[in-house]
Amino acid sequence: MTIYFHAPVACFFFELISKNPVFRHYGSIVIGLGLLFLGMEFMADATNPLRSYTPFLEFVQGMHNPLIGILVGSGFTALVQSSSATTGIVIVLATQGLIPLEAGIALIFGSNIGTCVTALISSIGKPTEAFQAALVHVFFNVCGVLLWILFIPQFAEIVRSISPASDHLDGFARMAADAPRQIANTHTLFNLGNAIIFIWFTPWLGRLAATVAPRKRLDATASYQAKYLNPYYLESPVAAMGLADLELRNLGVMAADIVRMGVPLAIQGTKSE
Repeated sequence: MTIYFHAPVACFFFELISKNPVFRHYGSIVIGLGLLFLGMEFMADATNPLRSYTPFLEFVQGMHNPLIGILVGSGFTALVQSSSATTGIVIVLATQGLIPLEAGIALIFGSNIGTCVTALISSIGKPTEAFQAALVHVFFNVCGVLLWILFIPQFAEIVRSISPASDHLDGFARMAADAPRQIANTHTLFNLGNAIIFIWFTPWLGRLAATVAPRKRLDATASYQAKYLNPYYLESPVAAMGLADLELRNLGVMAADIVRMGVPLAIQGTKSE
């Protein structure tokens, strides 16, 4: 705990007295990381008594059923609004040897579903495109979990094969030493594997989101009204400028169409087909 405590404190004073903005940014990074690991160590100390707490041990035994683990991970992540927090707690529990790898995998799967609640809440009151992006997040994570849920034992073996093993330990001590790294690798492999798989289905995911949450139809009597502009984005100048650029391009396309149809009409008396 010494390094996790002293490093943030030292960087705090370094950031406080330094006038170089680059050094101050690096100081902020070290402070954040140090506090993160310090918090995880505090959680590890706090969860140590759970090793002999019978109700908790019985609850953990129930998580050998992956569906229960996924539900617990989803519900907890939805409550705390952070899959990173759930992952950190799962790693801490694994450090104490309280959960095996398979149960940890189920909890990680659940955390990826539970974090969708954050995206859906964030999209409330936003333009349709924001809600569609949240839906894609939901589809991606839920489909990813459904893809792997039947292969948790095989997934666990893959994770064990690529993770460092403490061969000099056995039993409870080995599980406590190996499980944290294995669970961290699980989170990485799950998200990386799903990204590689579902990137080929991006157009279909987009169409599905557009079908579930279609954009508001333009007024048929005002076919030349703005297509991309939205007052909501005035709060973000960068996004507003990007949409203004798209609107100008759209205006250029409409102007080209007018010229294409208008010139033949003026010369020949008929529209260009």
